[in-house]
Amino acid sequence: MRIGLIAPPWVPVPPPAYGGTEVVVDNLARGLRRLGHDVRLFTVGTSTCPVPRAHLYPDPIEPMGEGNREAAHVLAAYEELRGVDVIHDHTMLGPLIGAAAARRGPPVVVTAHGPFTPDARRIFAAAATRAAIVAISHDQARRAGPVPITAVIHHGIDLDLYRAGPGGGGYLLFIGRMSPDKGVHRAVRVARRCGVPLRIVTKMREPAERAYFDEVVAPMLDPAD
Repeated sequence: MRIGLIAPPWVPVPPPAYGGTEVVVDNLARGLRRLGHDVRLFTVGTSTCPVPRAHLYPDPIEPMGEGNREAAHVLAAYEELRGVDVIHDHTMLGPLIGAAAARRGPPVVVTAHGPFTPDARRIFAAAATRAAIVAISHDQARRAGPVPITAVIHHGIDLDLYRAGPGGGGYLLFIGRMSPDKGVHRAVRVARRCGVPLRIVTKMREPAERAYFDEVVAPMLDPAD
């Protein structure tokens, strides 16, 4: 099967550091290729995922969330992947803008990687007239509101990268984006109640992420932290 994957334009695939969605896309591309499928990836020019790739932008777009450039990215992606058997889209605007522009193109499956906020519900509900919407957890699917969820499919991960340790490190670890929906403040509360040190490894590049840290998380931390 000829499968087209569309990654967001914010981070290369695979990501050099933070990039949860891009890790998922990279794993999918490699796994589908091992199964014998013809995989084509639309991403940014600095990506190194070992499948045939195409791009509009040579470098990742900054700042993240720049709507005009994301729209141009997905329009180019749907044009480039017009000849595949199915498109698996991992962007927000792709199934809405790209699928509409390519009305006679291949069927589209889109994975919703983020929470179903009111804005996201509106976008995905409209996109669902042209694409099958996949949620990444049952909790996320329950919060989809009017968005028709075709299936819940958890992210595939490479288990060889995550080995169980003895648990004797003496600390708790949070890895994730500095955002309220990731629950950094909850991790701090849990660590305080348990009396166990907490290490935070996070992405804090966007203004909203810095504001959340400054206004919510930082006041919860001990100055010695």
